[in-house]
Amino acid sequence: MTVPRAIELEVARRAEQRCEYCRMHQALHGATFHVEHIIPRSRNGSTQLDNLFGLFPPEQLTG
Repeated sequence: MTVPRAIELEVARRAEQRCEYCRMHQALHGATFHVEHIIPRSRNGSTQLDNLFGLFPPEQLTG
């Protein structure tokens, strides 16, 4: 199960299009904003906003 698009957009809005790990803006990364679970679903983590964060996966980072 993936994160619903509406929730992904809300996470991106909350993060102001910035990686919630390094805080760099998406426009500077040239990478795709990605939503991950803080507590994985495999460990009963929910797909609620307070358990999600936005980041740029390391394999997508440039420079």
